[in-house]
Parts: sequence; C-alpha cells; structure tokens
Amino acid sequence: MATTRDTVVRPARTRSASLLDDLVQDLRFALRGLRRGVGFTLTAATTIAIGVGATASVASIANAVLFRPLPVSSPDRLTSIWERRSGRVASSKEGMLVPYERYQAYEEATRDVFSGLAAHRYSSFSFTVQDQAETVSGVLTSGNYFDVLGLAPGAGRFYTGDREAVVVISTGLWRSRFASDPALIGQTVHLDSRPFVVAGVAPDGFTGTSWGIVVDVWVPAVVYSERTGASNPDWVVPIGRLGPGVQRVPAQEQVDRVAQRIPPEEAHTRVSGARLDPLAWRGDHLPGLTRFLGMLMGTSLLVLLIASANLAGMLLARALGRRREVAVRLAIGAGRGRLVRQLVTESLLLFLIGGIGGVVVAFWATRLLSTIRLPIEVPTVLDLTPDPGVLAGALVLAAVTGIVFGLGPALRASQLDLASTLKEGLSVTGGRAGRRRSLFVAAQLALTVLLLVTASLFARSLQRGLHVDPGFDPHGVVVATISLGPHGYDEERARAFFARLTARADAMPGVEAVSLARIVLLGGESYGTDVRPADLGASEPPRTNARLNVVDTAYFRTMRMDVVAGRAFTNVDQSGTAHVVVVNQTLASRLWPGEDAIGKRLHADGRDYDVAGIVRDGKYQFLTEAPRSAAFFPFSQQFRPSMTLHVRTRAGAGETLVQIAREVQDLDPNVAVEGGRELARAVQVSLFPQRFGAALTGIFGLVGLVLASLGVYGVLSVHVAQRRREFGIRIALGAATGDVLRLVLGRGAQLAVIGAAIGLVLAAGATRFVRAFLFGVSPLDPVTFAVVPIVLIVTALTASFIPARRATHADPLETLRQE
Repeated sequence: MATTRDTVVRPARTRSASLLDDLVQDLRFALRGLRRGVGFTLTAATTIAIGVGATASVASIANAVLFRPLPVSSPDRLTSIWERRSGRVASSKEGMLVPYERYQAYEEATRDVFSGLAAHRYSSFSFTVQDQAETVSGVLTSGNYFDVLGLAPGAGRFYTGDREAVVVISTGLWRSRFASDPALIGQTVHLDSRPFVVAGVAPDGFTGTSWGIVVDVWVPAVVYSERTGASNPDWVVPIGRLGPGVQRVPAQEQVDRVAQRIPPEEAHTRVSGARLDPLAWRGDHLPGLTRFLGMLMGTSLLVLLIASANLAGMLLARALGRRREVAVRLAIGAGRGRLVRQLVTESLLLFLIGGIGGVVVAFWATRLLSTIRLPIEVPTVLDLTPDPGVLAGALVLAAVTGIVFGLGPALRASQLDLASTLKEGLSVTGGRAGRRRSLFVAAQLALTVLLLVTASLFARSLQRGLHVDPGFDPHGVVVATISLGPHGYDEERARAFFARLTARADAMPGVEAVSLARIVLLGGESYGTDVRPADLGASEPPRTNARLNVVDTAYFRTMRMDVVAGRAFTNVDQSGTAHVVVVNQTLASRLWPGEDAIGKRLHADGRDYDVAGIVRDGKYQFLTEAPRSAAFFPFSQQFRPSMTLHVRTRAGAGETLVQIAREVQDLDPNVAVEGGRELARAVQVSLFPQRFGAALTGIFGLVGLVLASLGVYGVLSVHVAQRRREFGIRIALGAATGDVLRLVLGRGAQLAVIGAAIGLVLAAGATRFVRAFLFGVSPLDPVTFAVVPIVLIVTALTASFIPARRATHADPLETLRQE
C-alpha cells in the first residue's frame, strides 16, 4: 500500500514542480527579453504608468470624497436627517438645516430608531487667549455629539451635557497654538467674549464630520446661545446613530413619517417628509458628486484604454519581429500553448512594471491635488492619499489589462506557417498584421476624440461661466463678516458699531463704496421662504420661493446692481415707516406677470411689504441656467446682529482686508473678522466643477492625443518599412517625392478620419452624462464637434510626416539591386 501511495502522490508533486519551473522560466525569459529591449521596455512601461496613474489618481479622489470612512466608531451606522421643506428654508456649508427645536422633537420621537441623535452646525468664533483674538473655525453641537460619534478624547475629556460651559479643541490647534501643552486643560479661554473652560482635546485625525473642512473648536450650542444672549440655538443638521438591529430602510420610513407629524415652526412652512443620508457634508450634493466623479473615472479609464491599445500595437509589432524566433522554437518541439503563455507572461510583467510606475504617478498626482485649496472662506484640507485598497486595485487592473491586451498579440505571433516563416527569415509582414495594428490605432483615435470632446465641453462651459452676468460686479469687492450678537451687543449698540465701521472703511485709501449685507451673493449660504402677492388669501398656495437678503442703503451702488424700475432703499425707510422690499425681475414677473410690480404688496414671513424697486436679473446664487427669485429688505427695518461688510476698492484685496481687521479691532478688541476674501472668489466656488473638470479632462485629452499620435507614427513606420521596396521602385520609375508623401500621409489621414468618425458617434452618445455639469453649452455643442476632429486630423498628419519623409528617401538603386 505504501508503494502504491507513493506512485500516486509523486506524479502530482512532479506536475506542480513542473508548472512552477515553467513559470520561473517564463519570468526569467521575459526579464531577459525586456532587458534586451530597454528602449521598448521604458516606452511601454511609461505608457502604462500614465494610464494606470490617471485611473488610480481619480479612484483616490473618489475614495476620499465618497467612500473613506470618518475616523469615528462604526461610521456606517451614522446618518443625517435631510428634510423636504417648502416655505422657510435655510442652507449652509453642511447643506439643508432645521431649527434646533425641531431637532429636539426628532430626538424625542425617534428613540426607537436611533441609539442617539445629535446635532451640529458649522460656525466661526472669535477665540481669545491672553488678550490675543483670532478667528477660528468651529462647530456648535448638542451635548451628546461626541457620545453619538463614539469618540475618545485625545487629552482631557469631552462635554456630555448641553449646559457645560466648556470647549473641546482640535489636536491641530493644540499643537500649533499651544505646543501640545497639557496644562491648557482646565484653563479659561474666551469665545466671542464669553469665558469657556477647555475640557479636552479631540483625538488626532478628527477634524469634524464635514469632509475637507478643518474644525478647531467644538462647543455646546445651548450654553453658547445662553451666554451670548441668543434666545435659542441656531439651525442645525441632525445626525444619528442607528440603534442595534435597526436597518436603514425601515428607519428611513419611520423618520419620514415622524417628519410629517412634527408641526412646522411657522404656519407658512411645510415639511413633506425627510430622508436619511450617509453622515457627511455632501448632503444634497451627493448625487452630483457621484456623477461628477464617475465621469472623471470614465475619462481616466479612457486614458488607460488608449495606453493599452497603444501598447497592444507595440506588442503586436514586437511579436511579428520575433516570428523567426517563434518559428524556430515551434520547429524544435515547443507547444503553441507554452509559447502563448510565455508571451502573455512578458506582457503581464510589462504591465505590472507600468502599474508600479502608475502607483508612483498616483502618489505624486494626489499629493499635488491635495495642495489645492477649495475657493471657499473656511479653512480646508484635502487628504487624497491613495489607500492600500486603491493601490492594490490599480495593480490588479494593470495585471488584468496586461493579460487582455497581451493575449491577442501572443495568439497572433504563435499562428505561423513554419516553412514560409523560416524561409522568409527576418522580413516584416504586411496584410492582416498591418490591418490589426491599424485597428488598434483607429480605436485609440476614437477614444481620444471622446476625451477631447469632453475636455472641450468643460472648457467652453468654464468660459461661459466666467462671462456670465451675475447681476452685479464682483470684481474689486472684498467682503468680511462681523458677528456682534455673540459679544452681547443689543440692536442700538450694534447699529452704532456698524455705522462707525462703515464710516471708517469708507475713509480708507482707494475705497469707492461701502455697504452691509446679511448674505454674500454666490457665497454658499442662503435663506429662503415662500412669497406671494399680499392680496392672495392665506389658504392659497404661494407663487414661488425667493432667496432673501438684508442690505443697507448703499448696497446696490456698491454692488453695481442696476435698479431698472422704482427706487433703491433710502434713509426714509426706517423702522417707523412702511415696510418695503426690492425684488429682482424674475420674482416680479412670477408674482405679477404682465403687470407693473412697483407699488404692489408682497407677503413673506408673515408680513406685507411694499415693492419699492426692481433690480436687474442675475445669478444670485449658484450658477443656474435661469435666474432665481430674489428679494432684498432694508437693514434699517430688519436688524441683523451679523452682517458682512462689502468694500469696493481700487487697492489690493489683502491690504484692504488687513485694514478692515485693524479697524474692527480698534472698535472692539474682542471682535474678529470672519471669512475675509475677495467676492470674485465666490464665482470660483460656483464654477469649481467646471474648472476642475476642464483641467483634469484637458490633461487626459492631451495625454490621449500624444499616445494616439505615437500610435499613428508607429503604424505608419511599420507601413513604410513593409513597402520600402515598393517606394524605391516607384521612385526609380520616376515618381515624384510629393506622390510618395501623399501615399503615406493619405494612410495617416484615413486612420484619423475613421477614428474621428467613430469617436464623434461615441461622444454624441456619451456626453449626455456630463450635461449636469455644463453651463450655457449643449452636450452636442457644434463648435466642439467641429473643432475636435480637425485637431485630431492635423495631429495625425503631423505624426505621419516623419514616416512619410522616410519613405521618400528609399534608395532606388538598392531596391533594384535587391530585386
């Protein structure tokens, strides 16, 4: 029995050893082959590194933005509540908000859904330590915020109640401002002139739940509101942790029913339901982000396909150049399967080397992209470092691509007629091999057209956006927010402060105009409500939802907003006079179509207003194809303790902002300027998808064009080598140089025309996926679809010129001698 067992097991070990030996031999042979052709290896590996690097870079961005979990306990169990509201609506950097009292109602009504429901709202504070005030970014939270997130403090402790007068600071602030001094714990600091004790430090790496936005300070919203004199905490985003065993779909259904049961805070506000979203700042932007990043991933994969097709053509040419070697190996008994495996191993190794290079490219590219600062007024940090999973995926993608695109050339190289091949020796072949390589090049050109069309659409969209009329002139205007309410200012003192500040700002060198406004147009924050003509009954549905703003009398002049009918606000509009409003043309036409709106009465927020003026339409919020309804109320009749100073100046923005901060500190050392920036940067926020998309797809398109050009050059070089005798005979018989040039350039033009035609058809179907990111440009933009093929054909002809010139130098004497 032992002998029998040995005879059964030993062949199995032999087969395994044989397979392993074959694999090692294939790898050694592939390495020797790649070393012999160093130029080919470097070119091919670089080509693949570009394609894999582009794909891995975009995958890293998508992973960081959409999939990377927050550094909290079980982030998949966390969710945020987003209401479907009409009437009074508000949004901030976190997205749609709800009143704090409504969050408390949710907490009470959903205890069987959530193990804990917290709330948060991004804010900024004047942070004072040892009489040195600075503006820091922070978050107002409910007392159970850290408990719901499941965090442990990095030092000290967290607050656990709504009325603890304590703060928690970030590790970053602790290091940069206090040199990680443990003695800071228990010390008193001042937020907006109010004392708070430092309870602890957040864990290292946690900077809040809003991706990309840096948070320095967390403070309980209730005690902050009490200490600063506010009647109630501000609007917030509810965030909850699903209870044990609670599934998301039933939880969604129950929260939706609860949202409809909780009475709205005002009669004219309606809530039709609510949904649960993954916890992040993305909110309503999540579908758009997903589509945008999916589009970028698609374009990066196109780059990889172009690179792979390019390399497949190179491998095919390389394999055909080794026909005699392959024929000899077949003649001495090598199996075709073994030869195919060996050639595929070489292709796989080449793609893996390129994949490793692609990982290096991804690290470099994402580090460069991480230095980008989003064009918003809050501090941001982008951690786009590729995760191990992304890098492993890149290498797997390179391996799969190597097998897929290496198999065809390997099969073609092994299908030989031994007798004819050994007889021909090292001569090059034409016919089907040339047609196959031409097919690869045509595919490259078609995919390049798709890339170039996408890039051109983004570029034209960006161009249109930069020249859009927002209804005002943002250039030369700087803005700086000053919040006085938290510092204990009542209305009388606050109005006096703002009056002195505007007077001082108006006296600064280079200043042309100064005004105040509650909302910065195009600034990312908005407040809206349903409005209707005052003569409609309360039971009748409102006509539209309008974006609201509170401004002073100089606002329209400072912003260069044209009043096309009626008048702007004047000093006559005071608290004791009739309430007035200025509307834009869109709101006037929606409420009173075909009528003169001046003198009409508008109902908003439970009060009637006389329409005093109409301003010209513009894009008063994020860029849209159609203007949105907007209404402006006078600051003299609607006091707000937090206002943004708007200064139109001929001086530099940085110098002006420094002067504003100096004047604010001179008026009150405890008050710090928030969000100082150029107003023109707000346009960059609206155009960020177009700007980023144009830059990235433009780079991808350029890379694709270069790779496709190399493909045209390569196939025509082989084409000229194959027909060198023919060209020599033509020249010997009297053919002019121009005739030979036309023959070769015609071949290049044929490839370009075929590739352009196929690419335009693909683009016509694919560009509908980028429609949502285009502004003022059709996905079938005729200029783009006319210019891109011309660019491609000209580039292909340029790449064809060198092989064409080489064909004209064929020596007729040498050709006749060979014949």
